Amino acid sequence: MRDERPTGQVIRVYDSGEWSYEHRRPNVPLLGIFLLALGTVFLIDQVAPGALDLAFSGVGVALGIAFLVSWLRGGWGLYPGILLTALALPGLLEELGVLPHRSGYGTLLLGAGLLLVAGRRIRDGRGFGWQGFLGAIFALFGGAAAAGYPEAGGLVWAAILIALGAAIILRR
Repeated sequence: MRDERPTGQVIRVYDSGEWSYEHRRPNVPLLGIFLLALGTVFLIDQVAPGALDLAFSGVGVALGIAFLVSWLRGGWGLYPGILLTALALPGLLEELGVLPHRSGYGTLLLGAGLLLVAGRRIRDGRGFGWQGFLGAIFALFGGAAAAGYPEAGGLVWAAILIALGAAIILRR
């Protein structure tokens, strides 16, 4: 005889005697996704050995997105998701011919991801946070390098230090 109760549904009974149905969302099986992606990479290496860089970049993007989906569902994967996606997506886009081969894209995307977190913090009334400061620095450095000016990092650091100094002086 088969049990007909819906899976993932919990009945909560409170001290007051009230009760409610709650539906638990299943967790994203990150280990299963990782093993599936790793097996796919090994299969691609056997079938088309030249496509291994493309496969590794695709796996990195897939894992990053899996972490971000896990975070959206109440998990802890926000920062690993931002990091993996930002570091793997430029390689994937370069291998596909969408972006020219340059340095700085990963740093730019990492900064953009942290700035999105800072924007959400501001929207929620929690301030700019470390994510905003670090995101701005990464975005400036990555943007300069991706634009073809990797030596502009020294100018960016000088501008950051001047801005911080002015902010401290003007705050008093």
